[in-house]
Amino acid sequence: MINNCCIVRFDEIGLKAAHTKNEFVKLLTTQMKKIFPADKVKSSPYRLIIFSKNVKKAAMLASKVFGVNSVSPALMIEPDIKLMKKAAYSLYRKGKSFRISCQRSDKDYYLNSEEICRQVGHYVYERGGKVDLKNFETNIQIDLFNKKAFIFREKIKGFGGLPAGCQGKIACLMNNDRDYLACLMMMNRGCLPIIIGKKKFYDKLAKNFGYLKIQHFKELKYSNYSAMVCGNDYKELLKGFSCPIFYPLAFIEKSYAKEKFKAIN
Repeated sequence: MINNCCIVRFDEIGLKAAHTKNEFVKLLTTQMKKIFPADKVKSSPYRLIIFSKNVKKAAMLASKVFGVNSVSPALMIEPDIKLMKKAAYSLYRKGKSFRISCQRSDKDYYLNSEEICRQVGHYVYERGGKVDLKNFETNIQIDLFNKKAFIFREKIKGFGGLPAGCQGKIACLMNNDRDYLACLMMMNRGCLPIIIGKKKFYDKLAKNFGYLKIQHFKELKYSNYSAMVCGNDYKELLKGFSCPIFYPLAFIEKSYAKEKFKAIN
């Protein structure tokens, strides 16, 4: 059996009140449709589903969208326990220890999560699988939602946070790597940046976030920005600016920000 889709999990979006969550899911879906063909992106209250012939590549692209907690290349099948057993066994790595995990958003399914794990695990065990619930080498996972079953074993970590743009625009001074990381931290909080400074950093953002309409200016032209963000202290340059100035790297290690966004180069 071959993976035929990716399931995209929300990060902080999932913690919001119903109305806010719906708006953020709509924004995230819109952004995904700028990366993938619109008819290949399906939205639900629980996950986004992306259909692709190259699910590994699709998963990596989707994981770079702000607001995404994680992405899994998965096999989508009908929620039939016999099909789940066969799909799970197809993901088993011969000679490796395994366990089965299950999460059900479809609570009306006739088997609960524990029973699904037991039946599927027993099927894999009977065919030579080595069960180890604590020190497993392979975690075969089953996710039930939208009246379908999704079987997978891999989770690709996303950038998390909120969808870029849900909190409005912010000007980002961009002269070096610290400024670049500071900009990414604010995008992670839902801001859409206006880049002011070196074009090479703007080009980095444009390369990795082509689905966002990011503006670029070489110099500060006016002072009516709603807020500014910097990675360094630009006291002289920002004299006379009355808007709030944020320094998101002030109280965190630069290495933390680098690690968080290491997939961006």
